[in-house]
Amino acid sequence: MIAAVFGGFNRARIPAPMTGYVAMGSNLGNRAAHLRAGLDGLVDEGVRLVEVSSVWETEPVGMPGAPPFWNMVVEIETERTARELLDLLLSIEKT
Repeated sequence: MIAAVFGGFNRARIPAPMTGYVAMGSNLGNRAAHLRAGLDGLVDEGVRLVEVSSVWETEPVGMPGAPPFWNMVVEIETERTARELLDLLLSIEKT
């Protein structure tokens, strides 16, 4: 009966949240501000932050003389496809 009210409503068309893990890092300028801007960018675009790791300082690999990185990992939930998420991450990285 409910399907008739919604015109053949198919639950399979509702996107289910996808769990993902995003590695973030910065080694230039105000590293903390860059990481915070990355997190804010995800939230501003409707991505749910499930867990946020501690920040770790790591030495760059294959980049002699480069300053150390601050790295972290974020567990997220989103209804975006993997490609849409990648496009969003690349857009955030550019800003």
